[in-house]
Amino acid sequence: MFRRMLLLGTVAGAAALPLSGKAEMVAYTVEPTHTAATWAIPHLGISIIRGRFDKTAGKINLDQIGRAGTVEITIEAASVNAGNKKFEDHLRSKDFFDAEQFPKVTYRGRLGKFEGDTPTEVEGELTLLGQTRPVNLKILSFKCRAHPLLKREVCGADAATTIDRSQFGMTSSVAFTSARVDLMLQIEALKD
Repeated sequence: MFRRMLLLGTVAGAAALPLSGKAEMVAYTVEPTHTAATWAIPHLGISIIRGRFDKTAGKINLDQIGRAGTVEITIEAASVNAGNKKFEDHLRSKDFFDAEQFPKVTYRGRLGKFEGDTPTEVEGELTLLGQTRPVNLKILSFKCRAHPLLKREVCGADAATTIDRSQFGMTSSVAFTSARVDLMLQIEALKD
């Protein structure tokens, strides 16, 4: 479990000094090349279709001592990637993400639960197709360390939730697929 520390020197053999123990909000910027929003949806009751969004951005604010923080993730809807161009074009259309009219999918929340100094849940809201609904994320994994190349603190998390896409107005093909969508966020964020 990560403990708040001030990291000095190189990663190998770095000296570490504990912070003063005061609550401190620390800002992190999502590192897009190691961050992904992925999804899975049942298809015809016989298989699971999986995909991802290739362009994500965001900010994380974290105070591990005070057990508080915020999360803001922005996803470019047109960056949907399902491994098939024809299918991706359909997903970008008005039938699904309507990426031209609603280019961004956003998630904003606060770190609501902790075990010790480790966050375990985000209580927040997802905005999709211009509609905002409450959606909580369960944090499955959370770790921080010194980045071996950048020599800066980096935090990573895996989080997951399940939504009913029809609640956001995405009702196309529900009879053939499902309204249920499993969402996963794999995030790495660098300390500002």
